[in-house]
Amino acid sequence: MPLRRASSLILLACLLVLPSAAQTARQQRSLEQAVEALEEGRNREAIRLLNRAKGRQASAKLPQLLALAHSKLGVELASKGDLRAALRSFQAANRAKPGELGLLLSLGHLHIRLGAVKPAERRLREVLRLSPEHPQALAYLGQIAAEEDRLGSAGDYFRRASKAAPEQKQYGELATRMQGQSEVEAEFVERRVGNFVIQYSASRELRAVLPQVEAWLKEAQRELHRSLGRAPEGPMYLVLYREEGFKKVSHAQHWANAFYDGKIRLNLDSSEALRSEMRRTLRHELAHAFLHELYGELPLWVHEGYAQMIEGKAARSAGSRFRNGEEFLRGDLFENGFASSQDMAVVAKGYAQSLMAVGSLTRGKNLPRFRSLLAGLAAGEGTEEALRKRYGLGMQGMLERARSEK
Repeated sequence: MPLRRASSLILLACLLVLPSAAQTARQQRSLEQAVEALEEGRNREAIRLLNRAKGRQASAKLPQLLALAHSKLGVELASKGDLRAALRSFQAANRAKPGELGLLLSLGHLHIRLGAVKPAERRLREVLRLSPEHPQALAYLGQIAAEEDRLGSAGDYFRRASKAAPEQKQYGELATRMQGQSEVEAEFVERRVGNFVIQYSASRELRAVLPQVEAWLKEAQRELHRSLGRAPEGPMYLVLYREEGFKKVSHAQHWANAFYDGKIRLNLDSSEALRSEMRRTLRHELAHAFLHELYGELPLWVHEGYAQMIEGKAARSAGSRFRNGEEFLRGDLFENGFASSQDMAVVAKGYAQSLMAVGSLTRGKNLPRFRSLLAGLAAGEGTEEALRKRYGLGMQGMLERARSEK
């Protein structure tokens, strides 16, 4: 082959392999624009620009920036209730920069929220391989163990989390609760009633109230089945406590006589005045159980609004405070936060606003539409998207309409 022709071929090969100055400049420009978009919260645009910046001579910063953009988008989607899309974003972030501890932790948490226990455990154990006493990973594993009734394991996880992060008081409280629950329930017996498993101490007092509790359960189950169109297939658990036992396991708000954590836990040793409310309380907690079993993760306002409606509270009366000009709770405080507020005025407003909203969404012949809304939320649709698809209104428009209904 002539020397000149050989040299020409070598030069052509180099040109095909090496990026041009113009290409490198374009990549750099896309990178700078992506950083600007990230700083301004335009996460999808940042991802598009970062993907454009890929190439043979891409910046070493690119994987880190892509991981950051996808994770920020994941946080944004999760805050809107779109959990499945958020999970996909965090998975993309993990592909961009595998093995980042924070990403693995976020993936584990999202899997828990979506009810995918095995993938959650795998991700959380990856975190512990990188950081053996990571308190949040230990706490999430404790949560999984508690929901599976592995109380000893749950207590161990929470104790380790408390030791690793003593400033997080809730870990120590959960460890104490697991120990208390294990002690209180050691002598409990079980009774199967249809689709329910009732767990209780074999005391004369609790045995005496069982027939009434069973009748309330069957009544509420029939109504919930009619309302939601179906019932959970697996067994549902109801645990009955005397007052001292309930205090050991609950750590609930002082005014609460029941709570749901995968099981309905009910204090049946209250005063006679409170005992008369047990039917309503049981209906309320059973509504939470149905929603959780049928739909998984749902916004707090949906849970509490629907549970109050099944309990028998009137939605129209709840809306009266807002018809007098009171402002709505907004954003994540209403979506998922009001029940844990230390401000009882916020708690009361959140419950009233939830009842008003769900009452409006289910009024008249709207129950099939409400069921579709629940299914959409369970499938990972954000609240705004799910409401607009079924009702033609976003959250603000729906609340304004509910406020005007008398």
